[in-house]
Amino acid sequence: MWWIRSHRITVCMTVGVIEAVACAASISAAEAERPNVVLIMTDDQGWGDVRSHGNERIDTPAHDRLASEGARFDRFYVSPVCAPTRASLLSGRYHLRSGVHGVTRAYETMRSEEVTIAEILRSAGYATGCFGKWHNGFHFPYHPNGQGFEEFVGFCGGHWTIYFDTRLEHNGRPIATTGYIAYVLTDVAISFIRTNRDRPFFCYLPYNTPHSPFQVPIATSTNTRPEGWTTRSPACAGWSKTSTITWAACRSPKPWTRSGRRFCWEPSSFPKVARS
Repeated sequence: MWWIRSHRITVCMTVGVIEAVACAASISAAEAERPNVVLIMTDDQGWGDVRSHGNERIDTPAHDRLASEGARFDRFYVSPVCAPTRASLLSGRYHLRSGVHGVTRAYETMRSEEVTIAEILRSAGYATGCFGKWHNGFHFPYHPNGQGFEEFVGFCGGHWTIYFDTRLEHNGRPIATTGYIAYVLTDVAISFIRTNRDRPFFCYLPYNTPHSPFQVPIATSTNTRPEGWTTRSPACAGWSKTSTITWAACRSPKPWTRSGRRFCWEPSSFPKVARS
């Protein structure tokens, strides 16, 4: 968990921020300037999946910069699956007390009466936005718009299968997007920040990556190879020590090749969602 301060923006990846956020929300503008908050959450990324935690086989420069330039809090223990972790992150309570104890069959739905970070900050005059994977309820009042977020772009389920040119949701309405999903969510979050630059804002950015299916832009996937890993699997992301690993979601009838290496879908050949 990390904090980094830049001008009036506080960037954090932590559940411990809840108490600080609630405290900041209770301070009047006359007493102190209310900080902007950007809360970033990656999906199914383990403790050992960042370079700054000692993993020398992968590069995570953005995470590492947050860790090196801010304060690190390394005693928050997440749940083994994502929806309970999200419920704890948003409510500041044990996930079981919020009604969340699984990831499917509505076990992932957080009770509407739970008070979220977004509701606290919105009541204090903050603009609130959520951009990414929600996974704590599909329908109002469990939807992000019913849990304190004025703006929501993303999806409410726990799994997404198309990471390029996919359809997402904007405040309950489907929208078509162009490009890689993580880039789309980042651009929307930046737009939200720019729109609300003259008022305090809370931007929650729960990426669905690196959750499977392991689909990444070709340019990104060819940049590095972990030391000691020699054979590329047909999976979209990652190198494998065997050539037999395949991912059904990443197979292509016409695999694209460059420099003798086989890859999954080229973005231009990725399945397109019909546009209205």
